[in-house]
Parts: sequence; structure tokens; C-alpha cells
Amino acid sequence: MNYRIRKTKDKIVRLAQTGFFHVFGAGTINKIMSLCSSIFVVRVLSKEDYGMYGYVVNIINIFMLSNGLGTITGMLQFGCMAGDDTQKRNAVFRYGMRIGIIANAVISIIIVLYALLMPENIQGSRQYLLFAAAIPLIRYLGDTIPTYLKTENENIKYGRLYTLNSVAMLCFMLAGAYFFNVYGVLAGRYVANIVTVVVGSAIALNYRKILQDKKNVLPSCEKRQFVKFSLITCVDNVFSQLLYNIDVFVIGIVIGTTVSIASYKAATTIPFALSFISTAIITYVYPMFVRNRNNSCWLKKNYKTLVSALGILNGCIAIFFFVFAPLIIRIIYGAEYLDSVLCFRILIVGYWVAATFRTPGGNVLSMLMQVKANMLISIASGILNIVFDVLLIQGMGSVGAAIATTSIYVITSIANNVVLYRVIKRGLRE
Repeated sequence: MNYRIRKTKDKIVRLAQTGFFHVFGAGTINKIMSLCSSIFVVRVLSKEDYGMYGYVVNIINIFMLSNGLGTITGMLQFGCMAGDDTQKRNAVFRYGMRIGIIANAVISIIIVLYALLMPENIQGSRQYLLFAAAIPLIRYLGDTIPTYLKTENENIKYGRLYTLNSVAMLCFMLAGAYFFNVYGVLAGRYVANIVTVVVGSAIALNYRKILQDKKNVLPSCEKRQFVKFSLITCVDNVFSQLLYNIDVFVIGIVIGTTVSIASYKAATTIPFALSFISTAIITYVYPMFVRNRNNSCWLKKNYKTLVSALGILNGCIAIFFFVFAPLIIRIIYGAEYLDSVLCFRILIVGYWVAATFRTPGGNVLSMLMQVKANMLISIASGILNIVFDVLLIQGMGSVGAAIATTSIYVITSIANNVVLYRVIKRGLRE
């Protein structure tokens, strides 16, 4: 017994020394702050204004699916592969950021054109879309610095910066909502990301050298590998993340009321936010899996451990939220949102499936450079998701959207893990 206790203590100390608790803690704080901001914004704004805000942000998020043309993930992958070579890492980030900044500037321009030229599915949304058009560019700059810190294994700094961003987002969004309604919440997102960029640039010492160190550039062959990896990842992300955004867009078209959007957004907030648990753990283990990508025995053993731990942890959480859904909705959002309980329960089941199987499976495939497989699975599931949404929302309303999302979670989870199993099995034979 004493041996087991001592061994457990050693594991906890080792996790603390490698920054696990800073990464996981930052992810936890981020989602708690995000959830709190959603809860408080719901309480501050009217249901109509909250529906308008949710609709506008959802459209921004749809355009942001191609965020930086996948260069954030590309910089994480190739930055980790650079190991202790700071000059190589800086060359990766300098090249990636050049592509990403231009790409997101184009996204901002497209949002402006969309707002001006496309018909308003939700009356009055055009003015808010124009105001929010620059969010993709500011957001990209705010994403690059934590990514750089992660590639350096600066988990403590990463955690602190991530936490700062979460707290800033909560404070500025709430202050904006209180004083300026929908405009204020959107302005709060701008300010929080700017604060992250300023503070991040101050604490990430090597990051500041990226633009200065122009002598070291990536060879042409590595540039091609980086672009190929990033673009495939981008396509993968576009279709996989449609699950989180297309529902609200289709509800806006088919049902066309801010109240229905507000109820569905309330149902999605907690299930989608809970995904941080798996994401935070995978963020911590990402460098380890990348460094052992050629060791199939290690991958098989540790992937099983990862999925088992996630299954138990996410299962306990899902059961709690499923059972107490009506009480949770009433306390957090108020009695007027009780019409979202059924959607909430369906999405909680989807959360368990996705967080336990879909998220780790897809991420480990990416770590193993199996981005084409990820892309094909995501394209197929994205198309299916759109078809399911259109058919089910027309017949069942918001409940149909929840069923469509959960169904796609199940399909992609099976596909990701079947492909991953075959990749690892092929490696064991070789």
C-alpha cells in the first residue's frame, strides 16, 4: 500500500513539474470563464439580443473554420518537431504567420462582403456582422503566441496566458453587454484578444525574435510539407467544426427567429464547453505522441490508456448533467429556457461520445501525420451533417439539430478509431 501511495505521489509530482496542471488548469479556467460569460451574458441581454449575438458570432465562427488556412496546427506540429532548435522553430512560425495573417485578413474582407451583399436571414444582423468583421485577424494573432509557448514546452507560461485570456474575455464581454448590449459583447472580444497579444508578446521571449531572425528560413521542401499539412488540416477543420456551427445557421434559415436560436444556443453551451476536458489533456500529451509517432507499441498502449481515462471521466460528468438537466437549465439560464432541456440531454450524450472517442482519435491521427484520412472523414461527416440538419430541423425543429450533431459524433468516432487502429497495426507489423 505504501509503495502504491508513493508511486502515485511521484506521478503527481512529475505531472506538476512538466506543467500538466497548468495546461489542464488553464483549459478548465478557460471553459469555466467561457461558461460564466455565456451565463451572465444571457442574464444581462434579453432573449432576443442573446439570439442575435449567438447568430452573429456563429456566422463569424463559420468563416473562422478556415482560420489561418490551418497554419496554427501546422506551427504546432512542425514547431514540436523542431525540438530544441529555436532558430528552426522561429523559421516555421515566421513562414506560417505570414500565410495566416494574409488568410485571415481575406476572411475579414469576405465577412464584410457577406454582410453587405447577402440577404438578412435574421433582421438587423448586418450591422453587427460589419462591426465584428475584424475579429478573425485579431483572434489569429492571439492564437499564435500560446501555440509558440506550447512548442517550447513552456507549459507554465502557456497556462498563465491562456488563463489571462479567459478572465479578460469574461470581464470585457460582461462590461460590454451591461453598457452597450450586443455591440458591447462583440467589442469585449476585441479587447480581450488585444490584451492577450500584448501580454503574450512580453512573456514569450523567443517569440519576439520571430520577425527579427530573418537569416534562417525554411528550405523549399519543408515549406511544401508545411503548406500541405496545414491546408489538409484546414479542410479537415472546416468540415469537422461544422458540427458546432451549422446547426444555428440552418435554424436561422428554416425557423428564422432569434428566440429559437437563443434556446438552442443555451442547450449547446455546456455540452460544447465540456469538450475542454479532452482538449486540455490532449494538448498536454500532444508533444509526447509526436515524439513517439514511430513507436507503434508505445502508441497502442498509451492510446488505450488515454481513451479509457477519458471514457470514465467524461462518463461521470455526462451522467450528472443528463440526470439534473432541468435543474441546471433553470438555475443557469432561467425558466424561460426550459424548452431546451431535451436538446441539452441529446447533446450531453453526444459530448460523451465525441470527447471519449472522436477527439482523441482525430488528434492522434493528426499527430501521426495521417491528415488525409482525417480530411476525408471530416468531409464525409460534414456533408452528412448538413443533410441531417436540413432534413431533421425541417421536421423536428431544434431537437432535430441536436440529433443530427450527436449522430455525426457517433459516425466520426467509429471512423477515426477504425483508421487509427489500422495505422497502428500496420506499424506493429513493420
